[in-house]
Amino acid sequence: MRLMAGIALAAVGLMAAPATPAVADPVPPACTPPQTTDLALDPDTVLVGDATTATMVVQNCSPDPEPVTATWTGRFLGPYSGIPVGCPVIDPLDQQATLAPYSESHLVLTYKVPSACRALMLLIIVRVQQDATILDEGAAALRIIQL
Repeated sequence: MRLMAGIALAAVGLMAAPATPAVADPVPPACTPPQTTDLALDPDTVLVGDATTATMVVQNCSPDPEPVTATWTGRFLGPYSGIPVGCPVIDPLDQQATLAPYSESHLVLTYKVPSACRALMLLIIVRVQQDATILDEGAAALRIIQL
């Protein structure tokens, strides 16, 4: 038991060692190109007729500003194939942003479920790209409660 405690203390001591004084400013870890870290809906469940806000978090770990385009798409889903009664077709929407150096940016879009829509779910997909290169993609599902 003493040997294990000694090894654990030694490991903690090694991990807690101070950084080399020659490095003045810490450099964030590399994540080039920019990458998404989260896609969330608030709220993630709504009554028919209500809205949700989708937020995608994109991280830029480079020292340069990075222009990106987020393409938001959505599709209402029901118990049968095809678009549920009363639900619109959602056209893709491009949202352009320039990510500041060493930053985390929040790209936000609100989706409203029409009162006449009989869907049980809204699937939201966001694709982040630079020029023609797709950097990342995320998806989230909104649960819709029918009254």
